[in-house]
Amino acid sequence: MKPAWRQASFWAWLALACLPVDLLAWWRGWALVDPAYLGLSLLWWPLDVLGRLMALALLLGPPASQGAWRRLGAALSAEVRLGLWLACGLLAGLIPAIFLLSVKGFQQPAWLAAELGLGLLGLIPGLLYALRRLLAPVLVLQGAGAADALTGSALRLKGRLKPFLRAYLPWLLAGLVLENLSFVLDLAGLGQALPDPWGGLLTPLATALELIGLARGASTL
Repeated sequence: MKPAWRQASFWAWLALACLPVDLLAWWRGWALVDPAYLGLSLLWWPLDVLGRLMALALLLGPPASQGAWRRLGAALSAEVRLGLWLACGLLAGLIPAIFLLSVKGFQQPAWLAAELGLGLLGLIPGLLYALRRLLAPVLVLQGAGAADALTGSALRLKGRLKPFLRAYLPWLLAGLVLENLSFVLDLAGLGQALPDPWGGLLTPLATALELIGLARGASTL
């Protein structure tokens, strides 16, 4: 059997997830903050999740790939739960920095540095919460419900987070660089080498790298 990345269906699912909204935005000239773009992205989100879920299922192979589309509801619920808890955690972590900012302001460099440092430290618990739940899509494909997938991910990664991240992070970082290649080239002083829509066409490949990393990380557990 061909590896998932050599199957046309794998790339078709990723194209469904990544391309339609961005191509329409490029055609209509919408910016990322345009209400039409944001609204369409929200409406397309279930299909985005479906495409990524099916592509991940192909990477994991049987039995995860059998009837994977039936797990869409659990995958959507898991993403919403994770997003809400992550937002709450990040906001709660920023409260000390916001309080210090309200008392001392940001005019003095020493206090500004303290506020920034306190803010960065406050983000750590929320980010760790998210990292420990990266395995949730894999568990959803194995039949877990949304809540059980999030809880199970934290349990599976307890004491195993480092080997998981060693397998996952290089692929994730490669995907992020590829997805933002035009920005990276511009930052390096090499110019905007990938004008729209060609930069957006790299998104399925970037997503593929991120999903391959997730599958490889899951294989270490």
